[in-house]
Amino acid sequence: MANQVDLKEPKQQEELKARYELDNIDMMILKHLSKFPTTTATELAVIVGLQRPAVSKRMAKPAFKRALDEILADTKQVMQRNALAAAKRLSKLIQSEDTSVALNAIKIALTPFVQKMLAEETQAVVPVIRTYETTVAPDGSLVQKMIEAEIERDSKKVDDVIDAVAT
Repeated sequence: MANQVDLKEPKQQEELKARYELDNIDMMILKHLSKFPTTTATELAVIVGLQRPAVSKRMAKPAFKRALDEILADTKQVMQRNALAAAKRLSKLIQSEDTSVALNAIKIALTPFVQKMLAEETQAVVPVIRTYETTVAPDGSLVQKMIEAEIERDSKKVDDVIDAVAT
């Protein structure tokens, strides 16, 4: 499978069209499927002005299937290749003689690890239940009061808050 095809680029459209010997109707179907991959053959028939069997026949051609696979290339694979290239570039920037460039690259490289550590710390925080009590003020406006209680096992506080709000 080749690199993901961008059908907004006329040059890539023409290359795909020539490589798989597709016509303009095939390309219309491919463009639509690239944006909306779950479109049915019946819906595509309306879009391109053909009968459903004609669209189904086009979509069943091996060349059409290969072109569609290329267009819908696995984004994960593309992102993995890009991530590898970015990591190599980032490593070079970390070694930069320019301390500002090096420092910014280091920050970028360390951010995922810092975020992971912070996420692990926040999991240790005691969970809190929040609910709101709404009342009507004398002037007719609505007033909301937030009520919080820490969630604990066999928490009497939580039960009390829930009971207070329910009444």
